[in-house]
Amino acid sequence: MDENTNALKYTDEGGKITVQFKEDRKEKRLLIQDTGIGIKLEDISRVFEKGFTGSIGRSHSKSTRIGLYFAKQMALKLGYDLFIQSKVGKYTRVTIHFSKIRIYYHL
Repeated sequence: MDENTNALKYTDEGGKITVQFKEDRKEKRLLIQDTGIGIKLEDISRVFEKGFTGSIGRSHSKSTRIGLYFAKQMALKLGYDLFIQSKVGKYTRVTIHFSKIRIYYHL
């Protein structure tokens, strides 16, 4: 999914990308976090819209305008969900939620 390449595109040399797995009784979570440029608060609710490019993506000319939309759509089709948290200049964290209650052989 595109969140891995976004972490690489928007994190400068010397930055940090971390991947963590967390689990509780209801779900497993994959967290991908970078120390990159971040996403503005006013853009965060729109990052999964088809064709949307936030002001930071436009100014860095690296955005394809489809990656996070596609990642969200694929996650939902597979029965997962995808969330983003970010603070400009500090970090962006993408969390994929995998429910433990799914019955995979019915797909």
